[in-house]
Formats: sequence, structure tokens, C-alpha cells
Amino acid sequence: TRKKIWMTAVLITLLTWSAWALIRFDRRSSMESVEIRRISLNPEYRFSDRQGKEHKVGEYGGNWTLIHFWASWCAPCVSEIPELLQFLGTLVSSSNRNDDLKILMVSLDDSWAAADRVLKPSSLPANTVSVIDLSKGFPGSLGITKYPETLLVGPDRKIVGRWIGPQAWNDPAWGRALIERMRAHVR
Repeated sequence: TRKKIWMTAVLITLLTWSAWALIRFDRRSSMESVEIRRISLNPEYRFSDRQGKEHKVGEYGGNWTLIHFWASWCAPCVSEIPELLQFLGTLVSSSNRNDDLKILMVSLDDSWAAADRVLKPSSLPANTVSVIDLSKGFPGSLGITKYPETLLVGPDRKIVGRWIGPQAWNDPAWGRALIERMRAHVR
């Protein structure tokens, strides 16, 4: 039995260390973005907000839009939401022209009850809309299969930045990388 206890302790230690390593090192570098397929968003794609108001992707044309795909059943999504909201609040409040950047939080949950356990409506910064994509068709149409995923979409509705997995949102380099990506697209 002593050998079993020792083996169990070693196994638990290894599993704990592995879980910590996955959580700690799974975050991508703030400057790292995956290759972007030159794709435009379908302006007719629709989803509903908490009040049942229908939104079309086309409403966001003419503005920079950060689209974040997440779900309450996705552990990395849940763990990064507080840091993401802090980053978005800082980004929006520091902008001279707040209307230049729209933020779309797309939940893949099956209900608002599930989504609200993670993302409270009162926690959303200005210029942010939270929607649920019940059909799950929007991310699929963009080739998105892993969550969380964040897209930066230009005023022309073309994707100019794509980040897969949880990000180091509080890293100051992330904000600089986002702004540089926007400036590079304008040139």
C-alpha cells in the first residue's frame, strides 16, 4: 500500500504540474497572430442580443471591429474574460474617438443564462455588443474551430488580424500590436 500511495502522489503531482503548464504556457505571445485568409465577413449574417434585437454583420461596416468568439463551456474562454474586459475598457476609454472601434462578443452558448454566468451585461465596456450565435454558423463560416478566437476586422469588413486561443490581454504589447495592425491596414 505504501507503494500505491507513493505512485498516487507522483501521479497527482505530474497531473497538477501538467495542468499548470498548459494554463500558463498556452497563452500566445501578445504579438503572435495566425496567418489570415483574405476573407470578408458576410454582411447578411444575423444574430440576436440579450434583448432579442437582431444584429447584422453589415452594421459594423465602416468601423474597426474586434470580434471575440467564446463560450461558458470553454475553460480558456472563461479564464480570460476578466482580463479581456479590462483591456477593452482601457482601449475604449483611451481612444480619442470611441466610435472608431466596435466590439462584438459572440457567445456560442445555447442560452443567455449560461452566457451570463461568465459575462455579465453590466461588465461590458462602451461600444460593446454581446450576442449569442445559436446556429453556431458564424464561426464555422470563417473556419473557426477553436475557442477563444479573436478577429480584427477593418472598416471594409476584411479580417486583418486573427488570434487563436487565450491571449495575454494585460500585456501592453498587445494593445500596441492591435494599433499597429490597424495602422498597417490603413496604409
